[in-house]
Amino acid sequence: MFCGHMLCCLTKAQGTQVTYAPIYRLFFTFLWQRGLNWDEATEEDVEDWEDWRLRGVANPAPVGGGTWAKEQAALKLLYRIAAKRGLVPVNPVQLASPSDVKTSDVKWLSPRAFRLWRNVGLGGMLPSGLEDESWRGRCAGRDMAYADLMYSSSPRPDPATSNLTPRDETQGQPVAGFDAFACETCPRPVSTGRGHGTAGPHHGPR
Repeated sequence: MFCGHMLCCLTKAQGTQVTYAPIYRLFFTFLWQRGLNWDEATEEDVEDWEDWRLRGVANPAPVGGGTWAKEQAALKLLYRIAAKRGLVPVNPVQLASPSDVKTSDVKWLSPRAFRLWRNVGLGGMLPSGLEDESWRGRCAGRDMAYADLMYSSSPRPDPATSNLTPRDETQGQPVAGFDAFACETCPRPVSTGRGHGTAGPHHGPR
């Protein structure tokens, strides 16, 4: 199918492709219910789809401007490539970008603030540095190691997770019982140096 091929050709990260696939499926289902194929969509169809997604009275879960902006970008990208390849006459996604998109108000943590958040939020410590006796969390060492790795080296979540999960190198599978092992024996970040499915080792702080 064209869309499956196009997903492989998009110059987007794999995670973005995974996000876009359900967007295409929903829109193509909408077209199919109108008796249309994906390459028969018109500007009016896209406008009706926008109205349904944002304001449809019978829609049980209308989306906000931010979600629609992502969906619109996905559809515009797909049809732009299709138009360049001569698969559709024009790109039917000509809507203006939504005006009610909320921008992120990013607040950066200083290293000291990060350590306080990690120790209190993940490690079951009090701000004073003493143990919080009311803490009921599990696997604090593993969680703190993961946070340290993400904070220090900024890998994507999937490669970072694979580095913190010991694997049987002969089978490529996680070692059985790792969670219990990690809870007892991982007080610091772990770097295996041979993370399955990664391009190379990620070294976290010691």
